[in-house]
Amino acid sequence: MNFWQNADYVTLHTIGPNDRSWPEPVRSLSDRLEEPLPRWVYQGPHPCVAPFARSLSAELLQRRSLLSGTTDSECYDAPDDDLSRLFDAAISATATARSLLLAESERPCASNSKEFLLAGLVSHVVTLTAPQALVLERPSFVLPRHPKTLWNPLRKYMKTTSTATLLVGCIPEGFRARLGEGEEGETTTSGVDESPCDLREYPPRRMTMEEFINGRYYDDESESDSSDGGSGDKTSCVPDEAPMNDSDEKDEDPFLALHMLATPSPWDTPVIPAICMAGPGEIYALMASTLYQRRVWRVQEPLIGLMFPPTGTAAQLIFGWLEDDESIEDALPSVHLAFQDATLNASAQTVFDICDPGSTLKLCLLLSNLTRTYIDHLRQTASDSLDGVLEGAKKGHSLRWRLDLTRDESEDDGWRSTEGRITAWAREVAILMQVPKNA
Repeated sequence: MNFWQNADYVTLHTIGPNDRSWPEPVRSLSDRLEEPLPRWVYQGPHPCVAPFARSLSAELLQRRSLLSGTTDSECYDAPDDDLSRLFDAAISATATARSLLLAESERPCASNSKEFLLAGLVSHVVTLTAPQALVLERPSFVLPRHPKTLWNPLRKYMKTTSTATLLVGCIPEGFRARLGEGEEGETTTSGVDESPCDLREYPPRRMTMEEFINGRYYDDESESDSSDGGSGDKTSCVPDEAPMNDSDEKDEDPFLALHMLATPSPWDTPVIPAICMAGPGEIYALMASTLYQRRVWRVQEPLIGLMFPPTGTAAQLIFGWLEDDESIEDALPSVHLAFQDATLNASAQTVFDICDPGSTLKLCLLLSNLTRTYIDHLRQTASDSLDGVLEGAKKGHSLRWRLDLTRDESEDDGWRSTEGRITAWAREVAILMQVPKNA
């Protein structure tokens, strides 16, 4: 069950062939799609390329007719041309993709995954143009909760994490130092300043799976078997007579909302993604989780997404943003995604086929132009908001968006059976889905 594969929870903006205007929140990014390739791509000379890809270099020179009818201002040579340094990587990726397609034509039953080609190319572009960025390959991320309710009796039966193909992001400056210091030198890593369960008492390491399930650390002398109810464990923050369940323990940690990666420790430095890449089954949930985490960090800029079928060759560029106004209590802000549909527009500017050298170079040009300033701006925005974000998390004011932090039951149905809770939850969701957003 994945709520974010349902169009009821995501507003899609399909830009048709006759639509020249993108939604206002993403217009600053969509304007970059109009940027043409430099003239040297079709006129030469080309940078050196690998021997097996030289035929593609010649193919580009044969497309010189594409320059007809264009002026120098429309097809330019940039003074700082990152594309010339990316030329070999782009052409080599195209040559490899064509080789895989040729092998599949000889063996129709064999379909090779090509997502590693695009992921490697995006990683190379980002590393070259934005060396300060952080690139994560196949990271696990936390799924967002149902957008209408804070409780979900089906949570324990649902997967709460998924895997992205690639994440490109940044780290807020000074997070680790600021997390351990309050306004007067006191720790702020716990919502209760004088609690004996302060996070400072725990060693700075990741929890084991058993510790994470039981919601606490074990030292070398304590028993890890939770079946004894915690007897004899002097370091436990939970009394023997009133054990706390896993969801209650998580609800007390206000700092997990700052993270979208599937890590059990709130001390991990948050990664704030700028570019997300995933397959068709995960891209909506990935972009939703990223947008909600960025809302916690007070980042308002639109998100860049790349949808790439594992066995396909065409990448779909998607821009995402959140609504500013949400009138329904406990509801998450609505997710908006905008893209050009290649089935409606053969010349869609947001579709890039890595089997075509010109299209691959166009993607490299777009990513290099976006990441050069976009990631720096994102990191600066998050760093400037750091004090306010940590203060809001300490007071419990952060957006509660993570699926793994939702309650299993509502506040007034503790007496109900599991079947009764599911029925009540389904009825509540059905009612909320019929309420207009501005009601």
